[in-house]
Amino acid sequence: MLKRRQSDFVDEYYTNNDLSILKKLTLVIPTYNRNYYLSRCLWYHAHFPFGQIIVADSSPDEKKIVNRETVAKVREAFGTNILYLEYKPETEKYGGDIYRKWGDAVQHVTTEYSQIVTDKEFSVPLGVIDAIQYLDTHPDYAAADARNYFLVKSEKRNENAYIFRQRRHDRHSETDEKPFNRFIDSFVTTQPAVNNCLIPSVMRSEIRKDVSTQISPDKVNDIRLGELVLAFFGHFHGKYHQNSELISLVRDVSVISSQNIKQRWNSPESSTTRYPTMEDLIKTENTKFFDAFRTSLSSHLTEYANMSKDEAIQFVNKNYQDKYFIRYYLEKPSLIGFIANNFPFVKSLWDISPAWMRKLGSKISLSIFNHPLSSKPIHDNERYDNAELNIIKKVVENTIDLHDTDKPIEIC
Repeated sequence: MLKRRQSDFVDEYYTNNDLSILKKLTLVIPTYNRNYYLSRCLWYHAHFPFGQIIVADSSPDEKKIVNRETVAKVREAFGTNILYLEYKPETEKYGGDIYRKWGDAVQHVTTEYSQIVTDKEFSVPLGVIDAIQYLDTHPDYAAADARNYFLVKSEKRNENAYIFRQRRHDRHSETDEKPFNRFIDSFVTTQPAVNNCLIPSVMRSEIRKDVSTQISPDKVNDIRLGELVLAFFGHFHGKYHQNSELISLVRDVSVISSQNIKQRWNSPESSTTRYPTMEDLIKTENTKFFDAFRTSLSSHLTEYANMSKDEAIQFVNKNYQDKYFIRYYLEKPSLIGFIANNFPFVKSLWDISPAWMRKLGSKISLSIFNHPLSSKPIHDNERYDNAELNIIKKVVENTIDLHDTDKPIEIC
């Protein structure tokens, strides 16, 4: 018999909300080597009636022992349906095993919808519910979500506050009837393309499973191009809806945002920094990764865009050469981009500069040269009086003292 758990501030806020529709959705939580983050993630999400939570754990054995104990405690305290999957630690140079783990975990989903939430992220229930309801009534849509936010540390002097900053400001719905047009708009027209990435969206599980099959040793098998597959191939399968009035996901980057460039590199705060960049991948002059992506894309164009095999191959070979994959990360060439390529130390200084300095530099450059100093927009810190965001902030504030020792939070 389960022990009766005392209600807390999370329960109290949602007590008058009907969250039952969340049973239609499975959260897939990939994790690696982070006991604190996983325990915090599970404790928070266990408050909500998701159909299932799947943990995909590739941590070293000593970390897995702690994670198993955390999963058991969450099950006991909340009665949560958790499927705990173990994988070997990621060791491949180009990170193919990361997204293969994700893809395998997705194949275990049994609910109609799913959302991938890494161990540093928080699914926001009311925005997720809105996405589920939209998909329920719009069968021609593959995915839906709402606004995404970063949780960061304030850069203002003498202030040690957590604030929220919107991610992907130019995110928008893809409603064209033709799969080819949706893909082109999201992956080519929209810059940076990451704005319309579908990885954090609520997606029909069968579509997510199908897309994930493209990640395998004999197909796309690296972290950089694997991300593109998971992010954009869903657009072939159906339309995408974005609700700009609600919030569906928050990612905690408060620790890494306060680190300098040297600290970030190979930091456990980010999996991506452990692997070669897209530029590094191109410099290897090993075309197998790009060839695999182009082959996968060609097959999707043939299947979903009414192209012949030869037409698809010709289109892909013409439009998706090395330069495009670099452009995926940028909006347009910038002055700082040119300088960074020729003077790397300037890029390091720019990256660790406070937001106010980058904004001022961009304004000066725009007024003198009619060109922004940076290709990426710099936005003011945003302080929202939003109860769901404040709950997440409180979860972080109440537990952050365990971060440096990587101890799991108390489950009760």
